[in-house]
Amino acid sequence: MTSLAPFFIALISVFLIVAFVHNRYGNWKTHNPLVSVITFVAWYFSFIIITILPLDVASTYYCRCLFEKGFNSCNNATVDACIKPWMYVPPDILHGMWLAVYWSSQLLTWIILPFMASFCYSGEFTIRGKFKAALYTNAIYYGTFLLIFIPLVIYVLARLGFDNAGEKLKVIGITASNTWGLFLLVLLLGYGLVEVPRSIWQSSRRGYKLSVIQFQIAKMTTDKEEAQEGLETVVSDIAGAASLIRRYSPLYENMKTILSKCPEELRQKVDAQRTELEDKGNANELQDIPTMKSLVKLHSRLILANQKVSRANALLQNLYKRGFELEDIIQNETNTTRQFASSFDATYQGRCKTFRLTCEWYWKVKMLPWVLKLISVILVITTIAVIWSECTFFTLQPTLSIFALLIDVAQRTYNFFDIELICLLTIGFMCLCAYYTVFRIRLFNYYYIAPHHLTNETSLLFSGTLFCRLTPPLCLNFLGLIHLDSALTGDNDPKLPETQFTAIMGHLKVLSFLASGFYIYYPITVVIFCLATYLKLGTRVLHFLGFQQFFQDDTLSTEFLNEGKQLLRMGNVTLLFIALLPGLIHDYKLILQNEGNENTKLIETNR
Repeated sequence: MTSLAPFFIALISVFLIVAFVHNRYGNWKTHNPLVSVITFVAWYFSFIIITILPLDVASTYYCRCLFEKGFNSCNNATVDACIKPWMYVPPDILHGMWLAVYWSSQLLTWIILPFMASFCYSGEFTIRGKFKAALYTNAIYYGTFLLIFIPLVIYVLARLGFDNAGEKLKVIGITASNTWGLFLLVLLLGYGLVEVPRSIWQSSRRGYKLSVIQFQIAKMTTDKEEAQEGLETVVSDIAGAASLIRRYSPLYENMKTILSKCPEELRQKVDAQRTELEDKGNANELQDIPTMKSLVKLHSRLILANQKVSRANALLQNLYKRGFELEDIIQNETNTTRQFASSFDATYQGRCKTFRLTCEWYWKVKMLPWVLKLISVILVITTIAVIWSECTFFTLQPTLSIFALLIDVAQRTYNFFDIELICLLTIGFMCLCAYYTVFRIRLFNYYYIAPHHLTNETSLLFSGTLFCRLTPPLCLNFLGLIHLDSALTGDNDPKLPETQFTAIMGHLKVLSFLASGFYIYYPITVVIFCLATYLKLGTRVLHFLGFQQFFQDDTLSTEFLNEGKQLLRMGNVTLLFIALLPGLIHDYKLILQNEGNENTKLIETNR
């Protein structure tokens, strides 16, 4: 096996993982193929950065080992000089890969993904119309941005001089992107560092978790009703517009497109209301005839309303499923047979039925809570280590960053596998916390990442944008945590090899006040966001403003909790009836068949 084989295996593995996750949240069958491909590429490039950076770090320490032994190049060393990492990747290959991945992700996050989001959200009926609408929307956004950014660029170049302006502009662009990304990263990371361990710990508390789900069921039911009312309002407006458009109208085909996207159960209402409005006469027809602009708005409103209703329905079904599973587990706690009994799943028929049900009982009832608690404790320790390192990584003597100490111990013995493992686990945990927040974001019911193929195209594009913006500054921050970025640690030896990722990102020394100030001290504010998350300050503020949030021993929460219990109980009875219905039908058929046989026998006897 060549040294590059593990590198390509890693790329293929990341591809398969991203394909699985993307398929879970997106829908290749119904979404625009271009949107699916673009979001997949955005996710894939982000995960590549996470996966390949540990290899870059290990390769860098290998080059430093050669540098300490007098070699000026990593490629011209003897075999016995240093032990080459198992997943060593030559610097030129890493440099080319980072060049392609980084600038492609920047092109995606700042141009392509926002443009595609506007394209999908547009209610225009033609590709050309959608293209123009997306171009107009982004022109306004980026025009406003450039009004602020261009004067700053001119000011910086005037102070530093216009010589080598192209390189300075590149660094300024990278700095602006990373500054925005780091600002957002610390906010999201501060939430995820606390919420990820806490959510896993709470999952081990079945009674509490069931109460949360019951509260969410009541809340989601309200959201579903509001979404349904909003859809009916849009459909009513569509019916009114449709009643004024005749077959000879140039807008007739556009109206047919809108009507085809109305839910099947509401089309009859549209037809009835349309007929009723047409029967009232055409007294105000000239004043109320729809225009192309009004139809575009109606179309856009219908797309958004349909997405809200379908998402609410599916998420509510998912909550019911989780609630039923928790109720089953709680009921099985008192099961003396120690065989898991499910209320709705089909009874397992097989040779190992008893063994399977016994293992399921021990796993779900006895072992799973302790496993979740153990994972939560490990993540809490890791969270403390990350927070401590974020607050101390700029201190070189003595070294206080925990991850810098771990890497230092590993590189002294040239244990490159441990270096790769430490880097991968640390970056993976930080990404888990940051991305967990992305997947939990719910902005006015518009951007919402939902599993089971329920994420709409705009939300997928939004997530891809965040991934591409968050990942490079996260990796830059990680290199600071392990003392491998001279711009952040103050180690300015020009001969000392650095990562190829740093070679692409640059040292940001063009803007010294950012390189020596913001990038070093701003990550400390993660403590504030972690503390706010731990105390649930955001939740308390939303609760105070009237947004329903779950709090134990709270009057409003208790009302929603009781309503959720009733809804879950009603759903339980409904599903139980549905589960028993085939058996009842079968028994009823047998009764009818027996009665028929008895009647036949009686007739034959009478004969």
